[in-house]
This record gives sequence, structure tokens and C-alpha cells, in this order.
Amino acid sequence: MSRKGWIVLLALAVVAVGWYAFRPERLLINQRVNEQFPAAAEKASAKDAPVALASGSFHEVAHKTTGIATIYRLPDGKRTLRLTSFETSNGPEVQVYLGVAPDARDNDTVTKAGFVTL
Repeated sequence: MSRKGWIVLLALAVVAVGWYAFRPERLLINQRVNEQFPAAAEKASAKDAPVALASGSFHEVAHKTTGIATIYRLPDGKRTLRLTSFETSNGPEVQVYLGVAPDARDNDTVTKAGFVTL
């Protein structure tokens, strides 16, 4: 194979690996999820209604993000996390952390306070 052929082959390999690593088409795809609250919670009487245990707002750190996260205890004792009015920008591997910091505006605060990846 000629030198030009190897250069073209190498360039194609670099483009393929770059495309796979960064997936630029995902920046153009919006996904909307609208799930119902668990059926048992919707049909429960007032005394068996889900109880809100804790809630907090999302902060913009690496991505523009808004919304509220609330943890509920269901009548059967299970807990569920409900995201309300949640919106975030597209990006590769966007992750949501549930943290215990009172005001987590930077990575150091979140890391020191502790978090769980959702």
C-alpha cells in the first residue's frame, strides 16, 4: 500500500475513534421522559399517601440544569426519587449526583460532602 493510502486509512481510523468517543449526533437529540408516579401511590387514601422525606434543587455546575428532586416514602415502605421540572443540556455521559452538601456549587464541595451517582 502506498504512503497516501496509509495516511487515508489512519485519518479514517482517527475520525471513527473520535466519533465513537464524543458521539456528536447526541448533541442534536432531545429526549423527553414523562413517567407516572407509582400506581400504588396514586390510588392511596390520604393516610396511605406517599410522604416526602427530602427535596432539593439542581444547581448548574458543568451543564445548564434546573428542577427539583424529591425522595418519597411509599405506603409499602419503599422509597422513590421523583424529578420534577427537570431539564439539563445534552452532552456525553451526563450524570446526576445526589449529594449531601447544603450548597453544592463546585466539584470540591460535592466530593468532600459525599454523593451517590444516580
